[in-house]
Amino acid sequence: LVKKSKTVWVKFLTFSILFFLAAHLIESTFIPLELYFEHRNYVAILGISLLIAVLIAESLYVVTSKFVVWFFVLIYSVIQIYSTQQVTSIWGQPLVAAELWAMRHPESARAIQTLSWQYRLYDFEDASIKILNEFYQKHPEHISVGIGSMIQMCSISAHSPKNLKVYFDGLINHSSKVKSPLEFTTGLASLGGLIREGRCTGVTLDDYQRFLYKLLTLPRVQKNPKIRHHINYEIALNYQYSGNQQLYIDFAKNAFYDYPSLSIAQIIALKLFQIHENQAAIRWINESLSYAPTNAAKKSWIVSLNSLKKSIEQTDESLKIVDKSHE
Repeated sequence: LVKKSKTVWVKFLTFSILFFLAAHLIESTFIPLELYFEHRNYVAILGISLLIAVLIAESLYVVTSKFVVWFFVLIYSVIQIYSTQQVTSIWGQPLVAAELWAMRHPESARAIQTLSWQYRLYDFEDASIKILNEFYQKHPEHISVGIGSMIQMCSISAHSPKNLKVYFDGLINHSSKVKSPLEFTTGLASLGGLIREGRCTGVTLDDYQRFLYKLLTLPRVQKNPKIRHHINYEIALNYQYSGNQQLYIDFAKNAFYDYPSLSIAQIIALKLFQIHENQAAIRWINESLSYAPTNAAKKSWIVSLNSLKKSIEQTDESLKIVDKSHE
């Protein structure tokens, strides 16, 4: 009987631990959790709660004085209520919560980015940029922080062209240190838009192209088509801005091949139509249809692209008729 009782306890203990770990695995995070992600304990803690409930129930049968059991249950409940009250009071003060998160997890890029965002909400622009710059100097592998700082500096137009150029060159030089390719896409489109608008004084479109071309040479990027998709499309937009429509189309196609998108397929077809390459536009539509997904979105691809194709064909036929009438 004693052996059977021990076996049951081992099962409960094993289940509780595995449930806790499995719940965190599903939510794709690590233990211990950063302050901002403490809510991910909500499901996972059910496993531990079940074990505690069983312990209480068994204790009431084993212990001679039930008062002792309920006393410890009361103490435990008070501790949990107090802890919950403290956490909720912190979340009622977002700036304080962000500062605590950054203090407890000084190596976390997400913590420093959240604190920077909170500073911006309170119009502490200088402090917002300063903490991003200090973090990026210590952790150049987190280029998303560097890009975020560059975006802010360009947005407020309070920095000299020389400083912006030096900082941007630092982004280029440190790009090979990045460990996670996803770092490249965070804020890249916003930065590109500011540079094309001329708001990053001192940083030219050629500088930005040089940065993007270097990113494409990195092994981690070459192995990740979704990341290449973003970079190729940024290069395409730069060529469109500079007036080179053919290279815009070429790199937009590269972006499409890396990650097929209906919107990009339509943009390329329309651009070919605009430069009077109607047959090329039709051939492109036929090709892009072969990349249509196999899920429910396939119908929208077929309907949309075939409708566009039909319009181009009709326009092409009309132009042929007009040409014949002038012969």
